[in-house]
Amino acid sequence: MAPSQFDSQILTSKPLISLSKERDDGKMVGVLSVWPPKSFEEAWPKATESRAEGLACEGWVARFKVWDVGSGAKDKVNHIRIPLSAIEVKYHVGRSITLRKVLEGRTNRTTPTVFNKWSMPFPAAISSQVNLLIILNTVYLLDLTLSKAVQEIRLPESDTNLSATQGFRPLRESLRLA
Repeated sequence: MAPSQFDSQILTSKPLISLSKERDDGKMVGVLSVWPPKSFEEAWPKATESRAEGLACEGWVARFKVWDVGSGAKDKVNHIRIPLSAIEVKYHVGRSITLRKVLEGRTNRTTPTVFNKWSMPFPAAISSQVNLLIILNTVYLLDLTLSKAVQEIRLPESDTNLSATQGFRPLRESLRLA
């Protein structure tokens, strides 16, 4: 799932992450990939401080492609391009740098050495109906016929806000209304 010709001048040649999900009925498959800018890829291995200063946290793009596989033809139904929030990316990158420093030099099955390479954990998920994405702290409710996200919902930034009455219930109610 390579970036467009315009994006290929700005974005990395490989996505930071790529994941896929088959819809519950088996008729559609969605593939989500996250593409940072080339300048981030170059600076990431050298990042040693526990802050994201100097790293390119703007210009990150998520791409979501959906294929109809129920007919056997595997026709692409949709291609959605989602610019990611620079603030959310910067916050996540800062936390990843801190984690990388803590894990530096450790190698075992539970702490992989990918932190020293062009890689970092990146929170993202696709719903079982292939119409909802979670990337970093944002939920994207998609209209696959319009090729765009129709609603973005920011998740609480602090773990203390994730109680059943404060965090989860309003999010569920918001999604039902969309």
